[in-house]
Amino acid sequence: MKQSDDKTKKRSKSPDRRPEQAPADRFFRFCVTMIALLVGGLCGVAFWAYRELSRERSYQQQYGPDWKSEFEKTYGLIAHIHTQIGVCALGLLALTSILIWLCLQSYQQRAREKFTYHSV
Repeated sequence: MKQSDDKTKKRSKSPDRRPEQAPADRFFRFCVTMIALLVGGLCGVAFWAYRELSRERSYQQQYGPDWKSEFEKTYGLIAHIHTQIGVCALGLLALTSILIWLCLQSYQQRAREKFTYHSV
């Protein structure tokens, strides 16, 4: 009998399950996570664009007037790289717009639920 009492005591000392998160807390975590992903994507694309443009500049300085042909032999078409940079920038703009819209929709929904009056 003594052993079962000890086990019961040990179980009661263990931490309870985490309580359900409040909707405001979930909303805050969602926004922080999405903003972190957006900033990470923005930094990644900015770094990639900077790297590509600095390669072009270094080829311009190294090869002079024939830099385009040398660059395209090594990395591919310049127009293709510029198109990739533009598409990534537009994608980040679209992602930012969608994220702002989702956050505003979620905030407005919470505000409506908070101030809805229920008749008794």
